[in-house]
Amino acid sequence: MKDQAVQMAIAILESAAADHTEEAPKKKSPFKKYALIALAVLVCVAVTVTLGLVILRVKTPKFRLASVAVNDLSFTNTTTSASFDISLDAVYAVKNPNYGPFKYRGAYVNLLYRGKRVGKARIVEGKAKALSTAEVGFRVSVSSRDLWAGSDLGLDIGSGMVWLSVGSQLRGEVEFIKVIKKDRKPEMSCTMAVNLVDKVVQNMKCA
Repeated sequence: MKDQAVQMAIAILESAAADHTEEAPKKKSPFKKYALIALAVLVCVAVTVTLGLVILRVKTPKFRLASVAVNDLSFTNTTTSASFDISLDAVYAVKNPNYGPFKYRGAYVNLLYRGKRVGKARIVEGKAKALSTAEVGFRVSVSSRDLWAGSDLGLDIGSGMVWLSVGSQLRGEVEFIKVIKKDRKPEMSCTMAVNLVDKVVQNMKCA
């Protein structure tokens, strides 16, 4: 009888121990913890490298004439004088290929005839948003009144075609996160011919 009681007590203790073992929470594997830490580090490195490549590879925006049309035109070509007066309506475009906005300051567009300036237009400060193109219209007067009426001017007017070159430079900054700024100076270099008879602009090309 005593042996049976002892055996029964041992059985109860073993059963209680087994239940306690099953209810005890399982220990978390340290591998999972280290894997999460490693993943977080990789994500941070990837983001840093990506931002670094974007910032270090800032491209210079494109600065071009988008369109030019004749607003008004007059010219004379006689044995004693040769001259032209032209009013042009133009649009310039600033194409920004970067992931941050390009903010530029005011500048001037110069129009040249055979290397001599015959017109100038003011460009106001502006901004080209990230991965977009900003287009701005302006009017400029072109006149040969300050030029010496040499044989070239008379020949060009006589041919009905006056060639002009257009140049300018913008000074501005590509901005990232409103903190990091990279200076860029896009340049405009275009040529075009003004048809004096048809009053149109032809063969416009920008480098």
